[in-house]
Amino acid sequence: MEFHSERDVLLTSLKKIQGIVEKNPVIPIASNLLLQAKKGEIVLSATNFEVGIIVKSSVSVSAEGEIIVDAQKFFEIIREMPDGAVSVVKKDSGWIAISHGNSILFNLAVLSEEHYPPIVTDTKVECVEIEAKHVAELIQRTVYACSDDRTRDALRGILIEKHDALVRMVATDGHRLACAERTVVKGENSEIPAGVIIPKKGAKEIRRLAQELDEKEGLEVGFGEKNITIKKGEETLIVRLIEGEFPDYKRVIPEGATKKIILKTKDIIESLKRVTLVAEEETRAVKFFVHDGLLVISSKRIGTGDAREERPVEYRGEDIEFGLNSRYLLDVLTAFDGEEISLGVQDNKTPVLIKEKDSEATLAVIMPMIL
Repeated sequence: MEFHSERDVLLTSLKKIQGIVEKNPVIPIASNLLLQAKKGEIVLSATNFEVGIIVKSSVSVSAEGEIIVDAQKFFEIIREMPDGAVSVVKKDSGWIAISHGNSILFNLAVLSEEHYPPIVTDTKVECVEIEAKHVAELIQRTVYACSDDRTRDALRGILIEKHDALVRMVATDGHRLACAERTVVKGENSEIPAGVIIPKKGAKEIRRLAQELDEKEGLEVGFGEKNITIKKGEETLIVRLIEGEFPDYKRVIPEGATKKIILKTKDIIESLKRVTLVAEEETRAVKFFVHDGLLVISSKRIGTGDAREERPVEYRGEDIEFGLNSRYLLDVLTAFDGEEISLGVQDNKTPVLIKEKDSEATLAVIMPMIL
């Protein structure tokens, strides 16, 4: 195997797989990539057994072949190369030579290609074209609420629902919930299976791909029985769907949160970051006290200190006091785009409903903390 590529072309392809390869994998092969040199192109493939990726690049191929190489180390070597042409040559002794002109040479060990698990795309799946910009927005506004608890698989991903051209995404970890919907499907006859759950890491890779595109471009998305396939240009993602039943999220959304507090998003983020400096590290508990036109945010940590900050808000009504995990609220606020948000509160024991002031398309729910 031998090929020659501009350093930037090869680096761009290698960057795309860095979010998928494992740094300290349980299965060692998951930290490697399969590199195939074919006529006029190279194909990079990587998988962590939850998400797979295939990226093609046009290069000058002198000899066809394939290798398995440490993905991170190969990426680091190419990243540190100067601009210009880079050559990669497979040796017979289980090594590859990576060179830049006559002055820079690396020799890197490779594995036998027969050990690499195949990454197979389902050619029978019918694809739906979805607007890239809105896909990225939906994932951005929900992925933070996914659980990392491996004992509750269904909560480790985002639920996708489709109603005509409207797509809704929902995520929850049992302490908070995020829900967003957009009209993103091009074509009324396209179908998305009910109850599809995509894993958190897969969702982040789909968002990364969508964000790289022009906002008017579309992604080709195909749903199989066990996988979702996303295609754009020379890049293909294959994401394993999570099996299991997603909880009835609609029961969590409070209907009696009639007390509405309007806050400026930027102001509340700044205040929360300051007040959280002396909050209990384990709980990040922050107290909110609201009375006519004024919000008081406070926190304390035994043996360390306390903090208190006031902000003007739009609110008229009886006094309200409730507690929240400040990190959960900050995750919501940084995912929203609106300049103002609405907190819907019933009492200090009922979940808090969070929306953008002038939009019903995105909401979040956070369970209260009794302080």
